[in-house]
Amino acid sequence: MTQRNEAGLEQCGVFGSLGTRCRAVWDPTTSLRDQAIYYVAPSTNVIRYSAQAYYENVSWVRLNELSVTLAMPTSLARRLRAQSASLSLMGRNFGLWSKYRGADPEVNTDNVGNRLEDSGGVPQPREWAFRFNLGY
Repeated sequence: MTQRNEAGLEQCGVFGSLGTRCRAVWDPTTSLRDQAIYYVAPSTNVIRYSAQAYYENVSWVRLNELSVTLAMPTSLARRLRAQSASLSLMGRNFGLWSKYRGADPEVNTDNVGNRLEDSGGVPQPREWAFRFNLGY
């Protein structure tokens, strides 16, 4: 599946903000592909090429949720005047593996005709939760 990285196009494409937010301008470790898209497309006035260059593969693997529960010893639960006790640790959005250059392939994806566009939303945050359960 492909998706247009609209945020990347706005930052570095011919409709962009003159490269002030474009990594290809100020970061020497930027890939040659990204530098070529920024420097060649606008100078040749090929707007169509610049827009097409921001269509990217959005295949990804995400470790979305993970939880671990530890049952406490019965002796500890009885000290707390309960029959059972457990401690749980839960988390969301532990990892995202993708070659997609946008922030997150699942955020702010719009269907525009027969194509997908990423309009540059904030990526999903990593969340943690702890829970202590007592059973009576």
